[in-house]
Amino acid sequence: MVEEQERIADEILPGATVAEAIAHLEADPARKLGGTEALQAWMQETSDRAVAELGRTHFDIPEQMRRLECMIAPTDEGGIYYTPPSEDFSPCRPDVVERA
Repeated sequence: MVEEQERIADEILPGATVAEAIAHLEADPARKLGGTEALQAWMQETSDRAVAELGRTHFDIPEQMRRLECMIAPTDEGGIYYTPPSEDFSPCRPDVVERA
């Protein structure tokens, strides 16, 4: 694991230590998200891209299962949750929340 971290650090900033690469990334404003709306948009874009790629290269994912709705938890507690799909894949029901 350490070797992989060092290899990636060197890709990010040639000759850098892991700590230096992290500091470099953290100082880059292009790598920061500005607020919860930006976080939600990033999560959705990342999810959509991942599902599309996996559906193209690794799995046969039915169309009704390809859209994952990324949301920010309406709490300040830091808990995680997901809303399971209905059995017929109709739009999500916000009244049904399962906590992890």
